Amino acid sequence: MSGLRGVGVAAIYSPAAFFVPFPKSPEFWALIVFEGMLSSFFNSRLYASAARFGAGTTSRISMLAVPIGVVMWWIIMPKRFFELEGAPVVFAGLAVSMAAICLSFYKMNSGGGAMRSQLAFLTPAVLVLAVMMIVRKEAMEAVAFESAAVYYPLCAIFLSGAINLTVFAVHGGGAKLIGALSSKRIITAGILMSAVSSATIFFGNLSALYVPNPAYLSALSLTAPLWIMLADKLLGVPDKVDSRWLAAMLLSIGALIFFAQIPISPPSDSPVSAGGHAPAAAK
Repeated sequence: MSGLRGVGVAAIYSPAAFFVPFPKSPEFWALIVFEGMLSSFFNSRLYASAARFGAGTTSRISMLAVPIGVVMWWIIMPKRFFELEGAPVVFAGLAVSMAAICLSFYKMNSGGGAMRSQLAFLTPAVLVLAVMMIVRKEAMEAVAFESAAVYYPLCAIFLSGAINLTVFAVHGGGAKLIGALSSKRIITAGILMSAVSSATIFFGNLSALYVPNPAYLSALSLTAPLWIMLADKLLGVPDKVDSRWLAAMLLSIGALIFFAQIPISPPSDSPVSAGGHAPAAAK
């Protein structure tokens, strides 16, 4: 399914390539290739998790990408972290918010052996998603947005799909791939997923361009557990989760975003305010 999505999204965006400038930035193309490789792993693991454990569990575990993404962004943009030295209230708010996220995540699930296996299976994808958020934002800022918005899905998403189709063919055999592509049900699902993904990718790219921290974008999109719980209720699908702790986790993520975006000034004795440089380069 991930392979069909990649090819379908690229097909939908391909006509737009005739109307936007071709990106000439080597940095942009390096980011696009890297994003495509990351996306191929993330999507294959995400769909496999949804098939094995259910969409509800998969979406809830994916929410952990938000605090991980915030920390990663601080590592890449250490100036923001050094500013917290002069803002103890903000620092305390961030620390309490991340602690609340971890506690809520633990409490809303059983914490048994099944949960540990689900977490172990999806944790690599969560880490990759946190990196993808950062790479996506950097790609949107590397060239003019109209070019990035077209060539990101045209190339990165296509590469992701092509990799997954190749892996499927190698492991399952060409006959299995042909059989899957001959299924009307699979093709219909692929077309619908490609159409919906094309819209979400565009608005996601637009948001990534403007948000100060790429983890915020993921936080908004990862409200999916609420919609999945609603769908499960309507369809009568059993989902063992404490909705009170899910709500607490969403509120904690909201608090994390609130404290992370508060404008603060660097302390007078910090290396940033003194005209020096943070330990890592920042754009």
